[in-house]
Amino acid sequence: MVVDAGRIMLESGSEIYRSEETMVRIARCYGLESIDIFTLATCIYVTCEIEGNSYTRIKRVRPKTTDLSRISRINQLSRDLEKMPLALNDCKQKLAQIEKRSRFSAQMVALTMALACAVFAFMLESCTLKDVLCTGVVSYLAYWVLAYLNRFPSLHLMVKNAMVAMVIALGAILCIETGIGRSMDAIIIGGIMLLVPGVALTNAFRDILNGDILSGVIRIVEAIIIAIGIALGVGIVLFFYTYGLGALG
Repeated sequence: MVVDAGRIMLESGSEIYRSEETMVRIARCYGLESIDIFTLATCIYVTCEIEGNSYTRIKRVRPKTTDLSRISRINQLSRDLEKMPLALNDCKQKLAQIEKRSRFSAQMVALTMALACAVFAFMLESCTLKDVLCTGVVSYLAYWVLAYLNRFPSLHLMVKNAMVAMVIALGAILCIETGIGRSMDAIIIGGIMLLVPGVALTNAFRDILNGDILSGVIRIVEAIIIAIGIALGVGIVLFFYTYGLGALG
C-alpha cells in the first residue's frame, strides 16, 4: 500500500521528495518506523523491518499524465491518517478510488487543453481568429489521439509524441488547404503546446535542486525525447507537404 501510494503520485507527475515524504508518513501511521525508501522517476525501492525481518518491495513506475489533484488527495490522505488512522483495507480502498477517479472528466480535460492551446496561438503575432478556432479543433482531436495511444504502455515515448505531432501538423495543413485557417505556423505552434513537457521539465530541475540528481536527469532526458518526437512528427509532415506537393506541382 505504501509503495502504491508513491507509485500513483509519481505517475501523476509528483516530485521525488513529495512522494517519499508521503510514503514515509503512511508507513509510520501503521507502525513501520524502520523504513528506507529510494525513489527514482521510474522506480521505487522500499525496505522495511518487521519483527527483526527485512522486507523489500520494488515497483516499476510508468509516468502517465500530470494530475495535480490526485497528488494533492494522496498527500492529504497521508496527513489525515496521522490524525485518524484507518483500517488497512479501508486505506487501500481509498487509494484505489483516488487512482481510478479523476476530479475532471476526460471530455472536460480535452476541452480545457484545446482552449489553452487556442489561447497560446492567439498570443502569436501572425494568428487570426480563424487560426485560433482551428488550433482549438486540432488540439481537441490531438488530445484524444494521445489518450488512445496512452493505452499502449509499450509504445515508445518518442514514437507516441511523434504520431500526435503528425496529427497536429496534418490538421494544420488541412485547415490551410481548405481555406479555413491562414497561419500554419500559429496552428502548429499552438497545437504542440499539448505535448510540450513544461511541468515535467520544471519538476526535473526541482528534483535536482532538492538533491535527487539522478531522478532529475532522467526526467530531463524524457523531456528531450519528447521534444525530439515533436520535432520529428512535425518535420516529417512538413517535409512531405513542402517537397512532395512541390514535386507533384
